[in-house]
Amino acid sequence: MKEKYKLIAFDIDGTIKKTDQEVSSEIISSISQAKQLGTKVTVITGRSYLSAKDVISNLGLSAPIVTFQGAHIADSFTGNVFWKKIIDDFLLDELIEIFQNIDNEILFYTETEIFTNKISDWNNNYSRRNNSNLILLNNIYELYEKEIIRITVICPSGAEEFANLIDSKTEGKLYVTASLQNFCEILHPKAGKKHGLQKLASLLNIDRKQILSFGNSNEDLSMLEWSGNGVIVKDKNINLRPNKLDHCDSIEHNGPSKYLKRLIDQDLLGK
Repeated sequence: MKEKYKLIAFDIDGTIKKTDQEVSSEIISSISQAKQLGTKVTVITGRSYLSAKDVISNLGLSAPIVTFQGAHIADSFTGNVFWKKIIDDFLLDELIEIFQNIDNEILFYTETEIFTNKISDWNNNYSRRNNSNLILLNNIYELYEKEIIRITVICPSGAEEFANLIDSKTEGKLYVTASLQNFCEILHPKAGKKHGLQKLASLLNIDRKQILSFGNSNEDLSMLEWSGNGVIVKDKNINLRPNKLDHCDSIEHNGPSKYLKRLIDQDLLGK
């Protein structure tokens, strides 16, 4: 008999939420049904903790949420932090040396604040959307006094080339990704959604075979492939690397909700 899924992990953007829209009533209903059956539900997202907390506030999630590309795990109600990976000072040394030779706009995230090397209308609006205070650095060496979880370098000409440069110069000692076309994200080497999900599963004492996960991007693939069942949510705007994962329809067509309903009908969710 197939094991039931005890934990469901959703990416947020493009998976349970369309751009600039709220989480759909269909997803909210499906999550509620899963929780009633005893399945824990969480999100694993590249968003900051405060940004993710705002998006999922009406979902009543029953497990800690994983944010900052897997580098942070906390309770979405109490704020209690279970796991956090900050960028070590010796790695900051290497990054600061690189940053002093570029003119890009750079964002440095703690749990609740965003520090920057320059203020613009864009990052003012961005920080408000992410429910975080935006603070101008007087001196980049102030970063040593902060617990920096993520650094985002804005790359107008494209982030992938810059991400490769950072990865090469730091000899693979950091988690570096071009998460969006113009966003190069830099985090602790133990970041990544797969690592975040592994840590959460350990905290909850849930076997990977009992985990169902949903995502829509290349950032999600390692998490989906590690899960007992990883499901790609179709997204016409994203070109995925080759994979052998299960698929469901897009969020526009309520794909994740329909997939969960099928599992509920098959009695595959719950304790």
